[in-house]
Amino acid sequence: MHTWSYISQPILSTVKVHVYIEMHLSCLDTNRAKQWIIIGDENGHVGFWDYPTQKKVDALKVSASRVTCIRFIERKQWIVAGTEDGYLHVYSYETRFQKITSLRVGAIENLESRAAHTHLAIHPTQPYLLSVYGFKVKLWDWDVGWECIQTFENEELMTILRVAFNPNDTFATASMDCTVEVWSLDSPEFIYTLVGHSSIVNCLDFFTCDDQEYLVTGSHDQTAKIWDLQKMMCIHTLEAFVSPVMSLLYQPDLQILITGSQDGAIYLWSTRNCGNYSCPPALNRIIKVGCAGAVYHLACVMGGLLIGKENAVAIIDVDDVNYQEQPTDKSEQQLSACTTHHAGDMSKQEKAWSKSKLLDVHPLELRFPYCPNEPIPCSLHLTNNTDENVAFRLVDKSGKSPWCFTKLPLCGIVPHGSTYTLTVTMKEEMKLKEETDFDLVIQSSLLGDKYIEVFNDQSESDTFFKEAKLFGNMVHEVTLKAVYVQYGEITSERIYL
Repeated sequence: MHTWSYISQPILSTVKVHVYIEMHLSCLDTNRAKQWIIIGDENGHVGFWDYPTQKKVDALKVSASRVTCIRFIERKQWIVAGTEDGYLHVYSYETRFQKITSLRVGAIENLESRAAHTHLAIHPTQPYLLSVYGFKVKLWDWDVGWECIQTFENEELMTILRVAFNPNDTFATASMDCTVEVWSLDSPEFIYTLVGHSSIVNCLDFFTCDDQEYLVTGSHDQTAKIWDLQKMMCIHTLEAFVSPVMSLLYQPDLQILITGSQDGAIYLWSTRNCGNYSCPPALNRIIKVGCAGAVYHLACVMGGLLIGKENAVAIIDVDDVNYQEQPTDKSEQQLSACTTHHAGDMSKQEKAWSKSKLLDVHPLELRFPYCPNEPIPCSLHLTNNTDENVAFRLVDKSGKSPWCFTKLPLCGIVPHGSTYTLTVTMKEEMKLKEETDFDLVIQSSLLGDKYIEVFNDQSESDTFFKEAKLFGNMVHEVTLKAVYVQYGEITSERIYL
């Protein structure tokens, strides 16, 4: 059963980026007990970052090859690093970093595919680790000296990309042939295959909702699918994406599924009543963090959401997450986010003015809170109330903003009936002391059939808007103000993830 999830209500929240680290990374994991973030890079290094102090506390050189997967085993105070050359490297961090062992999980000479990498999964209660390399999955038991106690491989000898453990002693793998296979630890042969994606499955994970087990998968076909494991079938297909789905994370306390896509957007879905086939997950929010690149990694850390991209790690708070009943008629919906530290409520005149455009823009006054010695982010919410996808870009017609704002102009696509959150960041050295004469404008135009993907770069967005004006297509504009907010004016409330 395939169901398209359509937005029914936005998540009422504001977003603040409070950690931003530029680096080249290939994988990451988090340790809640130590409050650490561990990051593996393409040169074989593993770095440890302390989240409260936002400082790097240590580093290891584990291999000459790229680290493709890194995992904490918190109950043993170990880390396990999988490298591109087909090895596992195990270290203890109980008192000081000490190497325990290295294991060969596969041989690169046996692989024809360039997708050679090691992926890992840790069993939540048993002393088991699953490793993926090539077309083989190996089960390792660290209580018996890291012995390989079982080997699994698919019948077609197809390269396996991802693996995820289910606490009930089953696991799932995603292969290059676009399928997902579910296995038992007791047998080298898979139990059944899930077929439905039309392109490579990039990510997968198990989650439980209302005492029912599900598997969620994200694919290069620009969809995420939720599978009922008892019926072995797809019950929901999430199709609001405009680029491949690269990562996902389930937050059980809030019953939210978080997905990251190749265009850098993060989607928040409500999974309440997930078992009701006629009630698909609702797309509640789209968040775009200012740093460019695909969202390859998602994790919960210290009440925030950690976002890993190719060249940066960002941590955001999602505040005031409420699920209130909203009108079902799209024409009656409006974004009513609590933005105490950005702006006050919009006046009736402002609402009427912004709603007359393709995009409902809120707030119309960008208020940058006091953040000493660091860049200052501010969230801008764009709600598309039309039945078509809308392209947008944020520009400064005065030409002054490149000296004050990072990564302008900003551009993107808001899917029909969705809310897109854009993060505008002011440079640390250019804090505003009063309203300026910046001519900040949100430009928007109906996307039409020409562009069905995201803009790959800024030049593609510029070309689109030039052609829109050339051919007489309507380009709407909403003017914004930028204000620096003094410390005493800021208040905020937080509900942690």
